[in-house]
Amino acid sequence: MDQYKAHMIKYSETSDPTIIELEIFKKMNSFRRENMDEELTKSLLSIYMAKGLNIPDKEKPFLFQVIEKRLQYCYTMKIEDQRLILFLCALAETPGLAIMYLWYLQYWCFINDVKELNLELFCEKIFPMGFFSKSDLSKLWDEVKVLRTGDERGSDNLADYASAGMSIQFATA
Repeated sequence: MDQYKAHMIKYSETSDPTIIELEIFKKMNSFRRENMDEELTKSLLSIYMAKGLNIPDKEKPFLFQVIEKRLQYCYTMKIEDQRLILFLCALAETPGLAIMYLWYLQYWCFINDVKELNLELFCEKIFPMGFFSKSDLSKLWDEVKVLRTGDERGSDNLADYASAGMSIQFATA
């Protein structure tokens, strides 16, 4: 953890509504995209063909549930297409990397005035040239750790603070 101390975000900055935009989206947008490996390609094809997918709650994998909860409470974009959520699980593999993708998607939706995503839009418009490397995302995850002092309460990662991304949220009624 000491190697990242110089990059850590101050807890007071988590209330800056633009910090996600600056510290996460802009950096992710500069990342090189990588082609899918054979396993991910097979997963995508299988998921893509499962139109009308409806996974019962008790059968949803843990990461799927994490993504659904985050979508419900932290973002104003909507993802009703369970195929996209399932593919995000395969793509990200961990809650941290899934959350990084969700912030990227929220920002993309905001600047393109898209309120709801599906698997086709995700593949054809947002990521037609490949995906972020897990290595780049993991490094960024470590770079946006939050340094808390004293009695400050909260997460240890900037990506967990909805207040830090308010500048890219759609107005809600």
